[in-house]
Amino acid sequence: MRKWMVLAITLLLCLGSFGKEYGQDISERILTSLRAGSSKELAKNFASSVSVAVKQEDGVYSKFQAELVISEFFRQNKPTKVSLAQRMTNNAANAYYVFSLKTHNQTYRVFTKLIENKDTFYISEIRFELATTK
Repeated sequence: MRKWMVLAITLLLCLGSFGKEYGQDISERILTSLRAGSSKELAKNFASSVSVAVKQEDGVYSKFQAELVISEFFRQNKPTKVSLAQRMTNNAANAYYVFSLKTHNQTYRVFTKLIENKDTFYISEIRFELATTK
């Protein structure tokens, strides 16, 4: 009986850590990068090519090019408050996160699409859109 109890607890712990590795902790890394206004830290989570939409800029870029585009956005728009607004992780191969990013002048919705590659999630698309006010 004791053997089964130890086995069950070990299995639960392994499954718990698997779930965290499978996309949940990347939302925290993205959130931290956005709060810091750090395109360099954000780029660590990019796939090899990234679809980026920032104001008038829209295209598919390499990791380095995407980092430069987002760096310019952060240079002009210093984040004052960032929060996770929505999380969609129903699909094992994709995840979607929407963040609310406030600056001194505007509020943006930051949409991120993540793809899974070798048990790790990477940002394949990121869009900074002006939030609509109600």
